[in-house]
Amino acid sequence: MTVFDPDAAASKDSGLFGLSTRYADAKIVVAPVPFAATVSYGGGAERGPDAILAASHQVDLYDWHFGRIYEAGIHLMAPDPAVVAAHAPARDAVLANQAGAEQSVAAGHVRAVDAAGALVNESLREMVEPLLDEDRVVGVLGGDHSIPFGAIAAAAERRPLGILHVDAHADLRVAYEGYAWSHASIMHNVLQRCPAVSRIVQLGVRDYSEGELRAIHGADGRVISHFDADWQ
Repeated sequence: MTVFDPDAAASKDSGLFGLSTRYADAKIVVAPVPFAATVSYGGGAERGPDAILAASHQVDLYDWHFGRIYEAGIHLMAPDPAVVAAHAPARDAVLANQAGAEQSVAAGHVRAVDAAGALVNESLREMVEPLLDEDRVVGVLGGDHSIPFGAIAAAAERRPLGILHVDAHADLRVAYEGYAWSHASIMHNVLQRCPAVSRIVQLGVRDYSEGELRAIHGADGRVISHFDADWQ
């Protein structure tokens, strides 16, 4: 990597955390996924990668546990243009359905949103697979909760995998609001489609449906949920 002064202010045109590490020199690679079509409340999570890049310039990089972690090299990849282009029409379709689109039109919107979700999954998978094969440390930066699926699937194909899921929600809903790749369905999809994920351990869950609670109890120990109320 180029000479880096950890005590200096980051320049505005530098990379993540003020680094300018080339892809080839980075042990840690972050994949941005600016997609958040199915969010249920508010919006704007698709702008997360850009916002975090900007905010990261104010973060010091010396780590209590690992010391000069920046010496390993940290590189933020460019987002897939196809994913960038897919967000707005998919989000518009979700908003139209929330506003009460006519039934046949709404069904078309659901198909379009599901297709966009599948595109995101495949894009991230194609981005992450060579990184894992090169034994890099991979980070995924969203976007809404649906977006890690491609990375999880890629990692689980290479070795047995457990997931630590820190969230207020269980995200075990089946095709929430009709969308197969909903932000509220990520852990359901992992359970159903990634058999090599042996366990999901959830921390801080405090808002869940009865159906999700049934899914937790019916997972034969594959889902361990530590509810917020119990920790309190």
